[in-house]
Amino acid sequence: MIKFGAILSAIGCGLTFSINSVDIHQHLTNTKVTPTELSIDGNFGNGLLFVPFFIYKVVSDPSTYSLSDYFYINLHVFSVVGAGCAISAALKFGKAGPV
Repeated sequence: MIKFGAILSAIGCGLTFSINSVDIHQHLTNTKVTPTELSIDGNFGNGLLFVPFFIYKVVSDPSTYSLSDYFYINLHVFSVVGAGCAISAALKFGKAGPV
């Protein structure tokens, strides 16, 4: 059962990222919204999709995650968003960003 859940989660994650990429491309070609805004909106959509499963796991077994786990999870999310913003700025302003 755990393997089935892991496979289903991997498929869901890949599907979500694929839909997010198509959505970003469509918005960038049709609107004047920046890639950074779209990246953050996509991450928010992923959060809406996966947070209910996380909450269910924490409520069903509170000892699953410790406070340091919460810290590292959030640090990872902020790092990914920051890297996306940095890449978007580098693409917009040139090789090294604004100089």
